[in-house]
Amino acid sequence: MVCPTSGALFERISNEIGGAAACNFAAAFGHKQKLYVPKDTDDENHVIRTFIGARGFSDLVQAFGGEFLDVPDILAALRPLRRASLVHELRAAGASVKVIAAAIGTTPAQVHRILRSLADRTPLPEFDNTEIHHATAAA
Repeated sequence: MVCPTSGALFERISNEIGGAAACNFAAAFGHKQKLYVPKDTDDENHVIRTFIGARGFSDLVQAFGGEFLDVPDILAALRPLRRASLVHELRAAGASVKVIAAAIGTTPAQVHRILRSLADRTPLPEFDNTEIHHATAAA
């Protein structure tokens, strides 16, 4: 799983509780101003535990118990990617820039910037999976 969040705190959280749990933690609590991490793991129904599991919760409490964390907002990091994807899909379907702007809640100028950004990117090379098909057929 790739989690598009960076920063020293996120890396520290990820090192303590694991990458997948850190991504779940950031997705669930990243929009909060500050999140208090309890000093103990006695509450088996704690909301943090429900998102990152018992082990992740235990590791988080051990590393950050009693602290208020400014949790990175993973959803904010995904918004530009989602917006660019929508612009691409709508344009490929034949929508005008004006229609795209109205659909995603932005200006036509912003849509043009996104389209230029998408055009500037080098497309990925085609992947030849012939060898994979032969290998799986032989197995």
